[in-house]
Amino acid sequence: MRSLVGTLLLAAASPCAAQLVETNVALNKPTTGDVAFNYPTSNGNDGSTANFTHADNVNPSPGNPYWAVDLQGPFDLLRIEIVDRNNDGCCDPNRLNGSEIRVYDGLGAQIGTTMNIDGFPVNNVAATATLVFDNNGAGWPGAVSIRVDGYQQYFQFAELRAVALQPEGPPQPTNVAGTGFARASGAVWAGTSAASLIDGNPANFVHPSAPTGTLGFTYTIDLFASYPFETLEIVGRNNCCPDRLSNYRVSLHEDDGAGQPGPPVWSAVVHADGSNAGEGGTDSLTADLDPAGTFAGRFITVENLNDYQYSPQIAEVRALTFEAPPSNLATGKPVSFYDATGLAVGSWGGLPATNVVDGAYATITHPLEQFSTGYYLEVDLGEDTTIGSLVIGGRLDGCCPDRLTNATVEIRDGTSNTVFLEEIPGMITTPVTIETGGVSGRYVRVVNTNGDVYSPQMSELRVYPPTGPSVPFQITDLAADPGTGNGTITFNSRPGATYSLFSSGNLVDWAEVTDNVLSDGAVTTENFSDPDLMGADVRYYQIRRQ
Repeated sequence: MRSLVGTLLLAAASPCAAQLVETNVALNKPTTGDVAFNYPTSNGNDGSTANFTHADNVNPSPGNPYWAVDLQGPFDLLRIEIVDRNNDGCCDPNRLNGSEIRVYDGLGAQIGTTMNIDGFPVNNVAATATLVFDNNGAGWPGAVSIRVDGYQQYFQFAELRAVALQPEGPPQPTNVAGTGFARASGAVWAGTSAASLIDGNPANFVHPSAPTGTLGFTYTIDLFASYPFETLEIVGRNNCCPDRLSNYRVSLHEDDGAGQPGPPVWSAVVHADGSNAGEGGTDSLTADLDPAGTFAGRFITVENLNDYQYSPQIAEVRALTFEAPPSNLATGKPVSFYDATGLAVGSWGGLPATNVVDGAYATITHPLEQFSTGYYLEVDLGEDTTIGSLVIGGRLDGCCPDRLTNATVEIRDGTSNTVFLEEIPGMITTPVTIETGGVSGRYVRVVNTNGDVYSPQMSELRVYPPTGPSVPFQITDLAADPGTGNGTITFNSRPGATYSLFSSGNLVDWAEVTDNVLSDGAVTTENFSDPDLMGADVRYYQIRRQ
């Protein structure tokens, strides 16, 4: 449920509305804790429920495995949400149940009571099951940090969110590098991967396997769409060897018509003098480095111009743009393989079905059984949803393209009626976009109708809403009379939806003013009467979709 918040300031003669929005203030903040099997603590607040953080099991209480986030606050928190690990065939929910959450202020004193995590069902089929805490409605004023203590073996979870009301700031560019696929021009060091360039985690890195002969070694990132960029950021390895990211060229390319990089449309040489940005340093590149070029493209290449040992060594490439792709409706949703009779079946060891909804083309999945005629992969969107297009990604690593040939895409609604059916001819070796015409459906299937072995073999199944200009979901007009307690509120709405209006005097304690506000269409206007408004100096209003 998303809330719309308007702030009514009554000190002035004419009330004015300012915009506040519910914000996850834990998102991408610094984290610490115990780590096992290379599942970093940063997975616990990266905004994705498709991955998870995983602690060890060797520390007895009170030094038990833990996870903590520094909010870099203070913030007045409304609620805390913790999300169970996806049901990927392992370890849920017994490794989260029994854990405890505590909130601390800037002096390290605990705010509110300890929250006990319990009640996650065995074999959580919702995949993103969430527990919500609000400190009995009081929230946590002045919160600076949150700690989760685990008492089960290998304590783990997918995501923690800390929600507070924050002023709506200017739009920020989005890093779209993670939507693409990264490859290297040659062999890379064992245990590293070109995928590390766009995984959002600067703690890992990639470099060539050969110590010498690295002149011309190139990484290429295919974004599968062309974007105009605000900034490109190249982040170096953070624990060694900053000289191994020096004197290199970054260039942008459009599609040559055959799905490969065309001539460069923009390029810049970085640290041509042999300098570097230091360990973990970032080189920020902007359009003015090549004034005659076009700072846009589908492909990003990073080419080594020296012969330094194991060069170039890079932790991250970020591509920041204001023209971000639409939200992928399938991200983190429940997904599984089924045989031709509809019976759930397993996937190949280490290649869970959840890989198709993790947002990364570098991960793949396929059924466990070799002979898989009629087998299908299905994503459950949770409810009937308007779908504008699908993107089907096959394997991009050069292996086994025949294992996704002439596949059929099917969409079914919540009553299992087929609302869309289309065959994709030939082998799917690169992402393929399927336009659906805006059908409404809940279940999206990719079916092995060609009889290929270990099929359907896929890297991604992305589901997008219909294209078109997005309308901000917000209160657009708010007027009230503190003398009578009456007011009028106008907000963007969804046809057919129902809303409730809440008010507060302190942004923590909210009281319902009216419910069952039926949508007027794309915009809804509602008259209300709020006794708490009478004589108030400040009053806050919030719209929630029921």
